[in-house]
Amino acid sequence: MPLDRNTEAIAHFVGDFHLDIEALRLRDSYDAFRAVQDNPEAPGEPVHINISIRAPYDLKGFDPEMPVGPPPGQVFHAVATSSVAGPAAAVAAPGYTVAVANVHNLPPAQMQAPGGVSYHWLVPPPNSIATVTQQFLRLSDNDLLVFGQDHAFVDIAAYDAWLGELAGRAAELSPGLATLLPMGNVPAFDDAVSLAAAVDALEAPVVEGAAITLMRGEDATGTIVNGSSAEEMPDFVENMPASLRPVEAEETEDLPPMTPLGDDPNPFAVEPGHHVTTGGNLSANEAIIVSNWVDAGVIAVAGDVVNLDIISQVAVLSEGFSPGGAAVSAVVNAARIATESADPAPVEGDPDPAAPAGPPVLPIAWETTIVQGDVILFNWVRQDAFSTDHDRIEVMISATSTSIVMGENTLSNLTTMVELGFHYDLIMVGSNMYSINMIEQTLVLLDQDLVSGPGAVWGSMPATVVGGGNYLQNSATIDHTGLDQMAPLTDTFRTGLDSMAEGGLTVSSAVAADTLFEGSETLSVLYITGDFIEVNVIQQTNHVGDADQVYLALEEFMAQAQGEVTVTTGENALLNSATIVDEGVDSVIMAGGEVYSDALIYQAGLIDMDAAPEGVSCQGLANEAVAFLASDMIDTPVEMEEAGCGDLDTGSGHFDVMQTLLS
Repeated sequence: MPLDRNTEAIAHFVGDFHLDIEALRLRDSYDAFRAVQDNPEAPGEPVHINISIRAPYDLKGFDPEMPVGPPPGQVFHAVATSSVAGPAAAVAAPGYTVAVANVHNLPPAQMQAPGGVSYHWLVPPPNSIATVTQQFLRLSDNDLLVFGQDHAFVDIAAYDAWLGELAGRAAELSPGLATLLPMGNVPAFDDAVSLAAAVDALEAPVVEGAAITLMRGEDATGTIVNGSSAEEMPDFVENMPASLRPVEAEETEDLPPMTPLGDDPNPFAVEPGHHVTTGGNLSANEAIIVSNWVDAGVIAVAGDVVNLDIISQVAVLSEGFSPGGAAVSAVVNAARIATESADPAPVEGDPDPAAPAGPPVLPIAWETTIVQGDVILFNWVRQDAFSTDHDRIEVMISATSTSIVMGENTLSNLTTMVELGFHYDLIMVGSNMYSINMIEQTLVLLDQDLVSGPGAVWGSMPATVVGGGNYLQNSATIDHTGLDQMAPLTDTFRTGLDSMAEGGLTVSSAVAADTLFEGSETLSVLYITGDFIEVNVIQQTNHVGDADQVYLALEEFMAQAQGEVTVTTGENALLNSATIVDEGVDSVIMAGGEVYSDALIYQAGLIDMDAAPEGVSCQGLANEAVAFLASDMIDTPVEMEEAGCGDLDTGSGHFDVMQTLLS
């Protein structure tokens, strides 16, 4: 059968393409064959070709005009020892100074370097890091859906003011330690000392209805969930409302069956029945800082040392239901402060450390890098999420199946950073050293819902109304790899620091011969003239208002008995998750001055069952909340009677903030 025009063209193209590929594959053989043809008199001899090249221009040397040297304002020095006795010699290089020091004070066995020669290497200067990250989310999703029933809904301004009142109560519960540091700026050493004093003086306040836990020192190590020790941190995804959990697709090797043309499912189809959803909001703040920065096995500090790990968590939930049942809500404050050694545990077959050994091995050479000023690692992360989902809806049903969704909003702030530096054998600090890791978290949820109307009369209501089922979790983790052992500054290191402060370019042989360095033949040394600073601060605030008003206008529906109606007004999930991972080496830190070291875990939770005044909900309002609600926002008592708010069951389960997930 002859080919059509398009197929014929494609066939010719494929054939030509095939010939080109074959020509490339046979290129070596083809070129050799051509060479033999060009020289028929000597078929076995190679072909000689004379090539004439003319280059009338001379090339000049390339000079990029980019001088290489240390960063502006910093001077770096490297120092090495030599086996040559006598006065020290110096060799200068652009932007880099190398000095040779004698080794008379080292043990005789260590005076000769390998091969009898001196050698030098570059100790890289440390990097300073400073980041400020601020993330802000604001959502207003206050929906209104009416069908002409002229129902008088409460102004949402009342609920916004109520949410503000809850935020104020959360602020009262918080110790506010982050306010002692200059926001977004590297704190001075005096700020670190003031913070340490505030941590030491902090006491747990007594607030009616709130569960507050304060742990410090050794008690603040490990995993603490709602004030009690736990084996592991709770999983937010596993514990959040089922309607918000991600659906994992089932893995299968079989392809889905083909759908016949015209049999595609209706994209607007809904499940049988009548469903109204006004909650289901997800709001999350997540921040992760991983640092493997500047560290050393030995750190000598001329001044004071401050080391603080602080976690502060506050969660406030206000919820109420009218009418119907309530799924149990949970408020979880989970914190962990943990430190583990960076050295692997000995395994079977390793040498016995107690076994006799030969002469001690001490450094025979060392290099020093000097930084004029401070060495800084500073990260400040602030995440704020504010959202309101105060829905007002009149429910009228005339179809066989109905789905009305007013909520299900998702908000997310995410920050992740990984920061790397250098490790040394010895760090000498001419001033002070302070390390601060602080996490401050606040969660606030207002979920006061009102369901009213003729279809909401208790005992004859065709609707199943479920509120509550909210899940709030503050999750904070500070993990350290590398054990720090504090010790007083010895005379040897004090003398070495004084020498460096007076302009010395290298540590003394007495410092290098200290038993702390036994087992090392070389040392990399960093000298910092100023402060050695490491500060990580994460602040997270998450406020959600989900006060819904649902008016069930179901007179005709009730008379026709057309099936069940489900109304879900809760099932919100709020998360603050912060992780600081500090990786380093096991260190001996010697302080010439005072040492301030503490760990703190502060957890406060409040489930507030105080409701708004009459006309906003069916319960009384706490005295402190009356002021912000205007009188013109209150409905008449007649409307409250129609809503069936007389003797309603406003919830199920208990509302102790210390409740477990199994309550």
